[in-house]
Amino acid sequence: MSGSLAILSICLVLHAVLVQWTGPWWLPNLTLIGMLLSIARTPRWWLPLSLVAALFTLSGSVRFPRIILLAYVALGWLLQWLAERWDVSDARVQELVAVLACAVLTGSALWLDGLWSWSLAAAAAGHVALTGLALHVLRRVA
Repeated sequence: MSGSLAILSICLVLHAVLVQWTGPWWLPNLTLIGMLLSIARTPRWWLPLSLVAALFTLSGSVRFPRIILLAYVALGWLLQWLAERWDVSDARVQELVAVLACAVLTGSALWLDGLWSWSLAAAAAGHVALTGLALHVLRRVA
């Protein structure tokens, strides 16, 4: 568990530092990446790891706290469920899950806020792509 918590903690600290210098669209979802990498390492700890990621996200969020909490817990459960059936340490599985999860989280945040425009859709697509790219880089380090 300590290695998984270290990976998640590093991603959370990195996220907290980088968010000070860039807008949310230019920052990959490092919280999601940290949670994914840590649960892939120790699937049985999915609930505490998901709660840590959710609480970190809630610390910078004012709106929709229950939905954020439920989304991260549901995603953690899904990751451990996938770990029982597939090799979630496989890079392709991780990238697919990260991109899909980031797209769902980003799209649902825009939908809940009632926001829609082509420029926002492009920014959201860029955010999802950056998250996939960041996972590719961080997985090599972790």
